[in-house]
Amino acid sequence: RGGKVEPAWRAAFLEFPGRFMVGTDTYVTSRWGAYAGLIAAHRRYLDLLPPEVAKAIAWGNAVRLFGGAQLAE
Repeated sequence: RGGKVEPAWRAAFLEFPGRFMVGTDTYVTSRWGAYAGLIAAHRRYLDLLPPEVAKAIAWGNAVRLFGGAQLAE
């Protein structure tokens, strides 16, 4: 809200960065038209977090949980 991460969410992200990951729900094809906006919204709040926390939430935790190659930095 208002270009800021709610204080309670920020505290949770900082205390437990390994317990969150980004996800988008495109359960019907009509949602694909909104995909760029969904990703932009995720990037806006991730940019407000420390880089290591943002990386963990953006993709690092998913790689850890599901496996796969590490993304280039």
